[in-house]
Amino acid sequence: MFKRKKIARFEKVSYNEFKNKILDIYNNEFVGTRPKFIYESNIHTDILSNIKKAYDYLILPARQTAGSAGYDFVAPYDIILRYMDSIIIPTGIKVYMKNNWILKIYPRSSFGNNGLKIENTVPIIDSDYYNNSKTEGNIMIKITNENKSRELLYIKEGERFVQGIFVEYGLAEEETPKRKRIGGTGSTNKNI
Repeated sequence: MFKRKKIARFEKVSYNEFKNKILDIYNNEFVGTRPKFIYESNIHTDILSNIKKAYDYLILPARQTAGSAGYDFVAPYDIILRYMDSIIIPTGIKVYMKNNWILKIYPRSSFGNNGLKIENTVPIIDSDYYNNSKTEGNIMIKITNENKSRELLYIKEGERFVQGIFVEYGLAEEETPKRKRIGGTGSTNKNI
């Protein structure tokens, strides 16, 4: 019988990393006076206690059945998006992976069929992102509401909305890169 390899481990990032990313989004993601996402019913009530509550209840990604390939990520707080609005969601999750493995992120079919689009199509989480000093490896997912009927996209806190699938990759015979990652999205384009 074929036994699957255990090659990864999900963990929470620090509370400060989670809080700072959410505050960055809170300060930058307004359309007029209306926030693109909410915690509970009113984001203005006590944002820090809501962030702490969201952090305390973070759920590590998990497969739902023995035959599932995808590890479901849950929304750390309520998210409401109008048609064609986008938001970056800091999941509060990082993942340690053995070398030669990546994590690909896809919408769960229930949301993908209803207009949830991940902005860079299939985010790739590399194994060296885990030790990223600037983000602690916090997996960030940018989504857009492209619902054809132009309805609001509502993801409830704790609801499974995307899934990650581990994939092993090979190497070309050419020389192996020696640089180390020091940033997040797009960091491998920068001259280091």
